[in-house]
Amino acid sequence: MYTQIIEQVRNELSKYGDSLCGGIDDEDAMLFNKEVEKHFGIALPEEYIAFLKQCNGFEFNGYMIYSSHHFVENNLDWIDCSDEYMYIGEYDIGWICMKKKDGTYWELDKPSGTPMIKFNCMQDMIEQLIKQAIS
Repeated sequence: MYTQIIEQVRNELSKYGDSLCGGIDDEDAMLFNKEVEKHFGIALPEEYIAFLKQCNGFEFNGYMIYSSHHFVENNLDWIDCSDEYMYIGEYDIGWICMKKKDGTYWELDKPSGTPMIKFNCMQDMIEQLIKQAIS
C-alpha cells in the first residue's frame, strides 16, 4: 500500500528540512468534492479522497498527484486534450487519470493522450506513480 511509500518519502524529505503536505479533513474533503461535481458533474473516487486525507497532493522528483488546491485548475487546463478523463496527476511524459464514462484508471501518454496502461484500481495507480517517483 502507498502509505508505507509515502512515509519513506516523508523521511527522505525530512533529512533536507522539507516535507510533504498534510492531509485534508472531512469537511474540506466534502467541500472539495462538491466543487469538483459543480465543475465537472462527477464525484471523485473515495480512494482519491482517502489519499488526500493522508497527503493533500504529492510532488517528488517531477511526479505529481494533484492536491485539492490545484485539482480543478489542472483539469480545466487539460480538458482540451481530452474531456473523457478526470486527471489525477502527471509526470514528464504521462498523466494518471480516471475515465469518466466507466470509472477505469489509466496512464495516458503526454501530450498525445493515448492510453498506455490500465490499472485495476485508483490505489494501484497512485502507488505506481509514487514508486516511480522514488526509484
